[in-house]
Amino acid sequence: MTRQKAQFLSAYEAGRQAYLGSRGALVDPLGTEEEHDRLRTLGEWKFILLRGVVGFSVPMFLWMVITHFNEDIQSARQSHQNMITYLLHSWVFALGMSVFLGAIVGLLAWRRLTSDYWPNTKSDPESTLTRMDPL
Repeated sequence: MTRQKAQFLSAYEAGRQAYLGSRGALVDPLGTEEEHDRLRTLGEWKFILLRGVVGFSVPMFLWMVITHFNEDIQSARQSHQNMITYLLHSWVFALGMSVFLGAIVGLLAWRRLTSDYWPNTKSDPESTLTRMDPL
């Protein structure tokens, strides 16, 4: 239990530091260059879960719920449906969509983290796939 608590606290602190460092700017899911070695040690699925699903999906879900709350209430009243049921259906859909997109963001960030060839890195001169010049 102590190890899980320590992992949770480290993930919380990393998220907190990323938020404090950004202050309104969009944050790269990979973090800074200094964090890359530590993030590689998490493993693929834990990285996707922490950086993609938790780090991207939770804020996106909360943003979707807060910004569409008045529209959902208006729609529930206009369609004469139970308001709580309508809101729950809307929130379940928003949660599913944000988790799906968060998993994609996490997977793409993991691919970037483990890629040998990425912008600002030395590319293979024999490869035509990593160069931006014409064939």
